[in-house]
Amino acid sequence: MPVIRSTEGTAHDVHGAVFTAYANSTTGATELCAWTTHIPAKQPGIPHRVSKEELLLITSGAPTFTIDDTEMKTSPGDVVIVPAHSMLKVEGAEDQDSTMWVTTTRGLTAQLPDGSDFAPPWAQ
Repeated sequence: MPVIRSTEGTAHDVHGAVFTAYANSTTGATELCAWTTHIPAKQPGIPHRVSKEELLLITSGAPTFTIDDTEMKTSPGDVVIVPAHSMLKVEGAEDQDSTMWVTTTRGLTAQLPDGSDFAPPWAQ
């Protein structure tokens, strides 16, 4: 059984957030992906349409989520379920950085505001 150590994640800095990949095709996962996302305080979110369902566990901070037209403030321990094909925006808390643990199935893509598709390497 593979173990990915906390020091073995691969960090990707995208749109002001840091996505650190732990489980994906490069580490031996065949169906699921998992990573952490670190969002600085006051970081504005980039709306994007996700192709697959995502589950996000807030581990620190209080990021604000907008899913389609519904805005939700969160706190540590909350789990956010993002349905496939929904529009998602995540914004940093006003006064502190935020971190979350994210899982999805491999192959997730996101459609950006300009209409382009993005295949995040941490979700492949």
